[in-house]
This record gives sequence, C-alpha cells and structure tokens, in this order.
Amino acid sequence: MDDELGLSERELEIIALSKEGLTGKQISERLCLSTRTVSNHKYHIYSKFDVKSNAEMLRKAQHIGL
Repeated sequence: MDDELGLSERELEIIALSKEGLTGKQISERLCLSTRTVSNHKYHIYSKFDVKSNAEMLRKAQHIGL
C-alpha cells in the first residue's frame, strides 16, 4: 500500500489504466478481475480522493502527480 496516499498497488494500477482511457470492463479484462471488483476498487479510490466520478478521479490523480 502507498502509505502517503493510502492507495493499494491495485488501486494505483486501476488509476493508471483509467488514465489510458480504458473502461471498467476493459480494466477487468486486462487485470483478470470481475467488473464488480474493479467497481469496488474505484469506489474506494473515489472515497480516498473525496470525488464522485471517474473524471474527478483522473483530475485529482493528475493534480497529485499520479
């Protein structure tokens, strides 16, 4: 887990793939996870970043240098 941001390695992977423009389904296929698991990870990222959408998540990630 990334101590400074409170993000797990998987959450960082999901942010990186989202930045590439992949959908939740494409991310699930790439990481061999269910779409539900990807959604759960995104929910946790949104909570940690205090955002409500993918676009906000990506802006926040860029702002903090991810």
